[in-house]
This record gives sequence, C-alpha cells and structure tokens, in this order.
Amino acid sequence: MLLDLRLSVNYFADFSKLKSNNMKRTYKYVFPVFVIIIMFTRCFPDQWHGIRVINKSQLTICLYGEYILPDTSLAFGEPILKEIKPNETIHLFDRDIGDTELKRFETDKLTIFVLDKEIVESYSWEDIRRDYKILKRYEINKQDLINMGGSVIYP
Repeated sequence: MLLDLRLSVNYFADFSKLKSNNMKRTYKYVFPVFVIIIMFTRCFPDQWHGIRVINKSQLTICLYGEYILPDTSLAFGEPILKEIKPNETIHLFDRDIGDTELKRFETDKLTIFVLDKEIVESYSWEDIRRDYKILKRYEINKQDLINMGGSVIYP
C-alpha cells in the first residue's frame, strides 16, 4: 500500500514539467497535503452508528449493551463498560455492541445495563452478576429509541 502510494505520488507529482519555480514549490508542498487529506477522509466512515445515552442523574454510571433476550442476566465475563459522568452524554457505538451499523437493532431488542460506578469499583464482577447489582435495564429496538425521542435517558 505504501509502495503504491509512493509510485502514484511520483507519477502525479512530476515537478520537472512545471515551468516556474514558484509553481514547483507550491505543488511540492500542496500536493502531499492534498494526498494526506484524501487518505484520512477514506479512513473514517461517513456515518457513525450509535445510540445516544444521557445521564441526568448525580451518579457516575457505567453501562454496556448486548443482544441477550430472552435471557436478562449480566454477561459471564466482565464486559467493557462505558463510563458516563453526571449530566454527560455519550454514544454507545455499533462497535461497542458488536453489531456493525446496528443492523440487528432494526429487528432485535438490545439490552442496555446501567450500573453504579462505585458498585463496579467495590465488588467483583461475579458478585455484581450473582446479586444483579444494576441500577436499570433497558430493552430497546430502533422503534423504541424513536419513541424515546432518539436518546436513552437515565434515570
């Protein structure tokens, strides 16, 4: 890939054909910047797929989401939790859930577990799971999210 990029830069940036030194200097600096900009816009998707979560409580909370219905128990292994401070908004992205572009969200219910950060820090995941130490559980799909105004709001 890097070799291909160098070949294409050398092919398109043949400065010997330019007549003035000012033009050569301009192309010498502008062209690589232009190429880098094009490369970076290709690396990032045009659209992020995520669910906005708003914490309107005074607690710092942790959350994670997964497709588990009809089971409503917490994950066996400790999941990667996203932290939300009081009065803060985050996005639970498709990569956080393991659902590319939230395709399953169209038809399946996503379960979002909300936990108190102090509980997460004070207890083992096994204790949290066994005693079901959660603050709230949401079971939503795309239509539910639309009905909720486009955001999951805790509490």
